[in-house]
Amino acid sequence: VLDGEHFSRSDPMPMSRTAQDVVTDLHALLHTAGVPGPYILAGHSFGGLFSRLYASTYPEDVAGLIMVDALPETIPNHLTPGEWQHYRNAIQLVPQVLEQYSDLETLDVDASFAQMRNAAAATPYQDKPLVVITRTEPFGIPEASLGFSPDTLEKAWLAAQMDLIALTPDAHHIVADQSAHYVQITQPDAVIAAIRGVVDAGRDP
Repeated sequence: VLDGEHFSRSDPMPMSRTAQDVVTDLHALLHTAGVPGPYILAGHSFGGLFSRLYASTYPEDVAGLIMVDALPETIPNHLTPGEWQHYRNAIQLVPQVLEQYSDLETLDVDASFAQMRNAAAATPYQDKPLVVITRTEPFGIPEASLGFSPDTLEKAWLAAQMDLIALTPDAHHIVADQSAHYVQITQPDAVIAAIRGVVDAGRDP
C-alpha cells in the first residue's frame, strides 16, 4: 500500500537476498506462530523454488508440494549462457513504479539456484505427493525486451517443467490450457483442486 512516499512491508533486510533466506524466514514464522506441521506448500513462479528448497531443507516438515508454473533451477540448462543472462535480467527487472523504493526486496537468482541444486542433491524429493501445473499460453515478453526469441524461452520453460515432473515417479501433471503464467488467477479452480488432491493424498496415501 502506497502511503505518501513509503510502502508498507516487513522490516528492511540487507539486499539482495537468496532463496535460503526466504526459507529460513518461513520456517521461523511457522514455528513462532505455532502452526503445526507437516505442511503442504503451494508455490507459484519463484514461490515454487522456495517451496522446493523448504522441502529439501526441512523434509520432515513437508507432506506435499503443488508447483504452479514454478520456476525450476534447471532452466539455465535449456538456454544458452547468453539467453540465460538475458532472461535473468528480465526477471530481475525492477518495475518503474518501484525504482525509488530503497527497501525493495531483490533476489540473487544465481545463488538461489545453486542453493536449490545443492539441496536437491543432498535431499532429493521423493515418496510425497507432487503436482506440477504448467501453463500453455506464452509469457508475452517481446523479443526486444527479452533479448532472444520468445519461442526459445517457451521451449526451455516447458523442458524445465518436465524436470520438475521427473522429481518423483508419482508426480501428477496438470496442463492449465487456458492460462499464461498466473494460473491461480485465470484458472483458480485448477489450483484449488490440486491443493485439495495433495491434502487428500497426504491424509490417505
